[in-house]
Amino acid sequence: RRAGFDVVIIACDAIVDDPASGLRSATSFRTKIDPPRPDPDDSTKRVGYKANRESPGAAFYEQQKRLVRMLRADGCHVFTGPEVEPGLYAEADDVMGWVAAKYKVAAEDDMDQGANPDHWRLQIVSGDMDMFALIDPMIDITVLSPQGGKIYDDQAVMDHPKLGVAPAKIPQLKALAGDKSDEFWPFQGPRLASGRRSP
Repeated sequence: RRAGFDVVIIACDAIVDDPASGLRSATSFRTKIDPPRPDPDDSTKRVGYKANRESPGAAFYEQQKRLVRMLRADGCHVFTGPEVEPGLYAEADDVMGWVAAKYKVAAEDDMDQGANPDHWRLQIVSGDMDMFALIDPMIDITVLSPQGGKIYDDQAVMDHPKLGVAPAKIPQLKALAGDKSDEFWPFQGPRLASGRRSP
């Protein structure tokens, strides 16, 4: 058993074989909501969901496919983002949200039947702060950051200098403050959005 866990689940973006460009990451369904397009204020830039994120190239995706095969052979459960509309796919973080939701239902049902809460633990290993929204102290969901090995629970998220809110409030914070990595632009700064003031 790996680090005391019964099951290891790997979530990754789907890969498609594009006749024009070769292997690439599947197009996210979020591009339908916020499509990449020219910046009306600067013709040298683009706006929209991940509009300026460069592809790591076909060699990277070939390597990812080999890694997925190895992980499956090692007994890991590997899930990729499913196609939600023709040509549009969910992403790895959507898969982890689905896993956390299924875990929560199973854990709560088991505990309602008198099971020991200590038998349930979900630890998400990710450097993506979006995963902090899934943290739940009631059913022991935490996030382990691969950068430094810090384990984040609800208090660690509230103490985080870039967040300062409970995990369940992160979607609202992102909606107000934006998310630079995904090129969601803010309505107001993160300190105002989290209810904090600059010193």
